[in-house]
Amino acid sequence: MNQEPKEPGEDLLWGQLSQAWRQGGTEQEQRQIEEAAAVAARERTASFSRSILRRNLREWLASAVVLVSGLATASSAGTWSGRAGGVFLALGALYVGVWIFHNGKDLPAPGPGARTSEHLAHEVAQLERQARLLEQIRWHYLAPLLPGVLLMLASGLEGAARRGALSGAMGATLWASLLLPFTLVTLVFAGVDALNQRAARTLRLRQQQARELAGIPQDPPATLPLDQQERGPGG
Repeated sequence: MNQEPKEPGEDLLWGQLSQAWRQGGTEQEQRQIEEAAAVAARERTASFSRSILRRNLREWLASAVVLVSGLATASSAGTWSGRAGGVFLALGALYVGVWIFHNGKDLPAPGPGARTSEHLAHEVAQLERQARLLEQIRWHYLAPLLPGVLLMLASGLEGAARRGALSGAMGATLWASLLLPFTLVTLVFAGVDALNQRAARTLRLRQQQARELAGIPQDPPATLPLDQQERGPGG
């Protein structure tokens, strides 16, 4: 999960239609614009939903592959840490798959006769859901996999300790050889997190644009007392 779901080939026509829809005109012009904008918004919503589904299918497939790999390692590893790493990796993959299923699913789209404003409100909610998913990647996607990966890397140390090869020149060479995979794991996990945080910021920007177009007010700051959130800052 390294990028935000996005629909292909937007955005010029939608931008023109949405601007015209917001500016208004005569009753007949407004009705024609509303119809065209609603169609464009419906297609935009459907395209985004397909992107979400494709992303989720990729992630579920990846989780299944990691799950099977972890179970295979748990049954065949020659060290305790290797077997434990396989179990933790399989459990982490299972958790990730379930988490994506519950939190990454597409929201129900508005009906065929929905107006442009309804499609925009749905888009705002959809973007909120997907942005939160990406923002929580480090805790619900990377963190569950990390213990299994580290234990599997540590299995080399356990095997060397059994052979008494952790001291002397051989031990120094072994420690140096293990430094590279640990470093690579750190860089990969940090890179995946950074990419997803950037993707979440992109979705937040798009959500803000959809809010402004639909006239949906921004959420009140979380630091405000509840009574002020209900009244508004100047209420």
